[in-house]
Amino acid sequence: MLDVTTSDATSSDERPVLAVTGLAREARIAAGPGVITICSGGDPKRLRTLLEAVDGRALRAVISFGLAGGLDPALRPGDLVVATEVAATGRRWKSHPGFV
Repeated sequence: MLDVTTSDATSSDERPVLAVTGLAREARIAAGPGVITICSGGDPKRLRTLLEAVDGRALRAVISFGLAGGLDPALRPGDLVVATEVAATGRRWKSHPGFV
């Protein structure tokens, strides 16, 4: 399990952010200085394998990055949608307040 520990994700912490994507195009868009990308191709098993190779202590934060304009017709190119929490398999994880 990837465990990222940080006291302030928005501080001057120089560790990279890990951007997890489903599509190679999304990974190319998210890539840049201070960002490491993992592209799972929408395969949960592949994603688990890729995440097992990552040392979460070396990361400032983990984000799920994707192009999702179809979520709401009111969204426009460049709009940013930030979740306040993530829910899966009966569990909930709150987003870090510095990112919300």
